[in-house]
Amino acid sequence: MTESGPRKVKRLRLHLKLPQHLSDEQRSLLQRVAEQCPVKRSLDPLMQLELIWS
Repeated sequence: MTESGPRKVKRLRLHLKLPQHLSDEQRSLLQRVAEQCPVKRSLDPLMQLELIWS
């Protein structure tokens, strides 16, 4: 949470676990889709969003 002003989420860390059987091409496609997701793009640009892939 932010320290001052209106309370807002300051950082969001997501751990995304993909199935092991996916090819490199499939993994790359899913990562690209996640980066371009409309919901992700609608978040406050000041919020730190960290996507951790495994």
